[in-house]
Amino acid sequence: MKYSLKLLSEKLRESGGSFFGEAERAKRDLLRAASMMELKMSPSLIEYADTLLFLAAYCGEASTVAMVKKEMKRLADFLRINKKKVQTVIKNTGLPFGEIETKFSHEFLHWIKTNKDLELHLHEVGETGVKLNDVARMKLPSSEREVTSASYSQDELLEVLLIPGKQKLNFILNLFDEFGDQPLVKDYLFEALDVFVNVQPKSHVISRLYNKLNFRSDFYHQEILKKFDHLLLLNTALPEPKKFNGAEKRQCIDAILNSMLLAVRETDPATFMDENSLRLYELERGISIAIYGMTSARQLPYESYVGFTLFKNGYPAAYGGGWVFGTRSLFGINIFEAFRGGESGYIMCQLLRVYRQAFGVEYFEVEPYQYGADNPDGIKSGAFWFYYRYGFRPLDKALHKLADTEYEKIRSKKGYRSSERTLIRFTESNIALNLGKGIPMAVADFTKKITTLIAKKYKGERSEALRVCKQRLLSKFADMKIEVPSHNIVFDEIALFTEAFNIQDKTKLTLLAEMIASKPIDLYRYQSLLLAFFA
Repeated sequence: MKYSLKLLSEKLRESGGSFFGEAERAKRDLLRAASMMELKMSPSLIEYADTLLFLAAYCGEASTVAMVKKEMKRLADFLRINKKKVQTVIKNTGLPFGEIETKFSHEFLHWIKTNKDLELHLHEVGETGVKLNDVARMKLPSSEREVTSASYSQDELLEVLLIPGKQKLNFILNLFDEFGDQPLVKDYLFEALDVFVNVQPKSHVISRLYNKLNFRSDFYHQEILKKFDHLLLLNTALPEPKKFNGAEKRQCIDAILNSMLLAVRETDPATFMDENSLRLYELERGISIAIYGMTSARQLPYESYVGFTLFKNGYPAAYGGGWVFGTRSLFGINIFEAFRGGESGYIMCQLLRVYRQAFGVEYFEVEPYQYGADNPDGIKSGAFWFYYRYGFRPLDKALHKLADTEYEKIRSKKGYRSSERTLIRFTESNIALNLGKGIPMAVADFTKKITTLIAKKYKGERSEALRVCKQRLLSKFADMKIEVPSHNIVFDEIALFTEAFNIQDKTKLTLLAEMIASKPIDLYRYQSLLLAFFA
């Protein structure tokens, strides 16, 4: 039988869950057959690359991995030689030398610009949203500001300002640097400006095939683990975070950022990472989990948005985050396509284990997009039951009851599947895994109380409410001989919270003072203080 690369990829993927002896030899035979095939410019290259990544992450023997890596190199060499011819096929795929054409945030573009292995060029600036002329009017030196009164187009403005073609993107980035003390204004205007760029990797290392942590040895599988005691895993003590040397920490940060670039995506914790908050937990079965918070200017009020990147045998296999607030966390996970079909349940439970033990979270909540809302793949795959299997239940009582009934049918009736209509109904409610007692307060409960305070006591005058609340909290701290950084934005948040909930207890006020000081610089300390406050 004559094989195509596509068919060999499919057969290799089908065999990916079998290990040892004949199974591993069969994989190597398929890899050997693929290695003798001429590579051609077609979408099958992408499928083959994904298969190689899966085999590297879920490997059975070192000899198989060696063949996988040899094929990765052959594929990278082919794409290097033919990089101009294959762009239409591999653009935005994260394969070696594949161009990336998209929009990124201002900060992320700055990171790309400093990466020696990447070339960054302006593709186009939109003409339908915010005008570059309007931004220039706000931020050009006063001596040049007059040119913005002529209503120039983007290109005309740049020409009048004598900005050569190769410097256009630098000019735009530098112009937005002037919004440094107004990050939210900058984000809004930059997004509305519609700056599209081209990013061209100059080296094979900036690709999904080579974006990898190299300081941990591979785990060799005996099986794809599908059945395990998830509660036992959640309660298994975490090891201490890895003690990085400088090079290892830099490699980890770059791998996280590269994984976003190559997936043509961004998350706030990755883009605005507080590098001091980075922790890496090296866990069982080749899993390593990096967690990280955001710089102070980007932090959310009260809660901590903590991002994660999960590595499988060193390769970024999943990303997402938790919005941590005391014992409660909203949670979201995305598994990169190449790694789907592996140990997805085990991966998610390892992530829950990390958030539970690193932050003391007992209540995890998931929004409907993760299991089907505006997400046809989630409905098609029955993703709701993936979460249900590990203890997540709808918050809506009627849907909770329906889920229990449906699950009993699945267990008792061979071949029974929930209808699409039923799965869509489940997306009408968030789902939650409650490992503690009761339901912890959410941030929305706090902000609602503050809004009510401002409306009733201060007649909606927010500036006046903040002024008075800060003054009262400062007086309380002065009476207790506690000094706090009152210019800190966290002070504003805590002042409103203290007034809304009429907090007078000195022990709790002391904790609040420590929280004000710690939140901008140490998310772990802040979270431990928050847990103590709610205890």
